[in-house]
Amino acid sequence: MPENPVLTDAAEASRKLPKTFDPASFEERWYALWESEGRFQPSGPPGSPRFVMVIPPPNVTGKLHIGHAYGRTIEDILARWMRMRGFRVLWVPGTDHAGIATQMVIERQLAKQGIDRKELGREKFVERVWAWKREAKDTIQSQLKKLGCSLDWTRERFTLDPDLSRAVRHAFVRLYREGLITRGRYVVNWCPRCGTAVSDLEVIRKEEMGTLYKIRYGWRSTRRTRGRRSSAGRRRPCRSSSARCRSSRTRSSWTGSSARGSSRSRRRTTPTTSRPPSATRSPRSS
Repeated sequence: MPENPVLTDAAEASRKLPKTFDPASFEERWYALWESEGRFQPSGPPGSPRFVMVIPPPNVTGKLHIGHAYGRTIEDILARWMRMRGFRVLWVPGTDHAGIATQMVIERQLAKQGIDRKELGREKFVERVWAWKREAKDTIQSQLKKLGCSLDWTRERFTLDPDLSRAVRHAFVRLYREGLITRGRYVVNWCPRCGTAVSDLEVIRKEEMGTLYKIRYGWRSTRRTRGRRSSAGRRRPCRSSSARCRSSRTRSSWTGSSARGSSRSRRRTTPTTSRPPSATRSPRSS
């Protein structure tokens, strides 16, 4: 067999690993290849099991942070592991409009330029919001690709897409009609400058000395509340220290069945120490 030719110094140097790790030299190239070949789309033999995940859509208020990177890494590991197990995996990407938060971002940009939102007008302001949305979405998409997330970008969604908005309205109306959610007044974080409610995450908290109030509710002694039922079904006398409650126990007592569901009726007995009928009076409400 012919002997291996002696490698030159240049060829030998090319075979050695570089001293520093440079992911930019190959990550983008491999990711573009995987995406072009449809490696992130659900594929597999007919009848193979399916596995679907939806990315928690990041807000289009800026760039991703370390929390996003951590969460998407865990999800990417899960998606790739399920593919190795033979599942047809669909990992849906998308972004969230984050209405009030995005509005505040645009207002800060306008403030730096000395422009007021009301003077700009609604149509011009909405145009700026959509322009910012496109810019932020492209940045977020680039960051997710840098992380190597195996998302199916052919199915990317936005929370204000017409069909998604219609589905959300349908779900809320259905839940309301079925009595599973309610609609009413509740405490909110009101922003007097924006003229709208904001979430807890958008509130700047400041500790101040205040007063803690306690409310003592009145108690009305009635026939239904003079005693409490025990676990066995008997009615035991009330042990309250209230003067009215003690006076009611001296006037009358109650006896009932010893077991729940008994057919024996409940009767009232008057003790020998009770007042005459003319001196008996009903307890006043407190």
